[in-house]
Amino acid sequence: ITRYDLVYMNFTANGFAMYRDLLIVRYILRRKAKITIHIHESKLEKIKSPLVQRSLKKVNIILINQGQLEDLKAIYPQCVVVKNALPDYYDNHFEHITKDQGKLRLLYMSNISIPKGSALLQKLAEEIHRESLDVSLTICGGILDETSSGSIHEITEKYSFVDYKGPVNDRDQKMELYRNHDFLLFRSDENYEVYPLVYIESLMSGLPVITTKQTISEQIVSNDSGIHLQNENLELTLNEMLQGHSLTILSGNARSKYANEYNFEDFINKIKQTIYGA
Repeated sequence: ITRYDLVYMNFTANGFAMYRDLLIVRYILRRKAKITIHIHESKLEKIKSPLVQRSLKKVNIILINQGQLEDLKAIYPQCVVVKNALPDYYDNHFEHITKDQGKLRLLYMSNISIPKGSALLQKLAEEIHRESLDVSLTICGGILDETSSGSIHEITEKYSFVDYKGPVNDRDQKMELYRNHDFLLFRSDENYEVYPLVYIESLMSGLPVITTKQTISEQIVSNDSGIHLQNENLELTLNEMLQGHSLTILSGNARSKYANEYNFEDFINKIKQTIYGA
């Protein structure tokens, strides 16, 4: 790295990795290069170290949601927000599917842990059984703790409508799962997530989102492309979502939101503008 180089790096804002990344930043600054860091977590505002703050005030900072900006702008006024985006898997040739209003197919696509809502998944599975809802539940993701492992094992053993597929790493397989379901079910604890990419993948695939409240979930579910879970009650939530809307219309709303708000080329251009303007 030499003087006037432009450097872009993801920066971890907590734990030991934060000090590792801070050492890298300070080395780059000593080399007189211009640096832009991209921060995905929302924990930087909790770090009061004068050394950290002095160092990071000398770099450009990209955040991914407005909540982060509100937390950090008083300390780091140079922050800018560039919300997440993903390239279109369908290459702008998305084919809308007419969906039957029969059994509703719910998809959970995330790692599984206590803060990511494993207990709530179990509760919703029990509700589906208790209320005899015409719903299937596909769960995809690695299990991160023993409590969650017990929850997933219990509901897959008890209920035939639950299908646990484990981690899905193949992109084509993942996107096919999105296309073959009716709703994404997102269960993380309130405001635990910053900007989940599964939201964007889901909208891209025409899959409306049922979610707990997150920092950016309001913009995800607006314009009838999803809904917040109502009182942890799945039947109530589905009834409200489907009142006056067919699955086909909801799917079109989700895809339109992706097409209108998550242009990947715009995302890359904004990143480049921030780096070159650093």
